[in-house]
Amino acid sequence: VFKIFVIGSGIVGLAGGTIGALLGFIVSKSIELIAVNNLGTNLLKTETPIWLFLGSLAFAFFAGTIFGAMPAKQASKQKVVDALRYE
Repeated sequence: VFKIFVIGSGIVGLAGGTIGALLGFIVSKSIELIAVNNLGTNLLKTETPIWLFLGSLAFAFFAGTIFGAMPAKQASKQKVVDALRYE
């Protein structure tokens, strides 16, 4: 039960990190596009290296895993049926 909850919380953290990284990329590229088209300037260039994207996803996974460890520990002390029941 402990492993199920820890892996599940890590995956939820990874999903949130993916959504956040994609939204950040979209917003930054939109601001760059607005600056180029409306202001006529090339001063706002965005760059997203792959190592930064992968690092943020790894951080999101590990943060989800760490913060899911305490509820997983509490759930592992219960019966399996009680731990998996949704209330």
